[in-house]
Amino acid sequence: MASQCIVLALILHVFVFGLVLGQCEEKWVNFRSSCYVFIEDHMTWTSALEVCEVFGSTLVEITSADEASFVKALVKNHTRKTPDHVWTGGNDLLFEGEWRWIGSGENMAYTDWYPGDPNNVVHGDKHDEDCVEMFPGPKLEYKWYDEDCTKSNLFICEKESETDPAFG
Repeated sequence: MASQCIVLALILHVFVFGLVLGQCEEKWVNFRSSCYVFIEDHMTWTSALEVCEVFGSTLVEITSADEASFVKALVKNHTRKTPDHVWTGGNDLLFEGEWRWIGSGENMAYTDWYPGDPNNVVHGDKHDEDCVEMFPGPKLEYKWYDEDCTKSNLFICEKESETDPAFG
């Protein structure tokens, strides 16, 4: 029930109060041909994905060094006072060790792993680090880290930018 209330609050915040201005809705940030929104609520990877899907988007897919720099700046801007972990759409849920983006299904050709990752650390009696988070690290470099998908993190949604019909 609590997660449903959070989802509804997020929908109201972004869609009801948001207006389409240029290529991205209010509260969304444009970079190249995508729009991004940073969600400052802690959720599991699956719940975060569901919220992104409500917005017509998916968890962020970082496919280049330029996009990685942009996303890191977005994260640092929102987590200045309290560095935190942030979900991406990367995962190896389908096949262990085969890292793909959840939205496109594409292999993760570009990566920015933290040294020693992915390492699929054992939790209890199983290896279950199947989702990719951006980890602040000691120098706030926000490298990628494989993590248990049931952990609660902040997250970023991404969708294709659209042209406002009034301008298109």
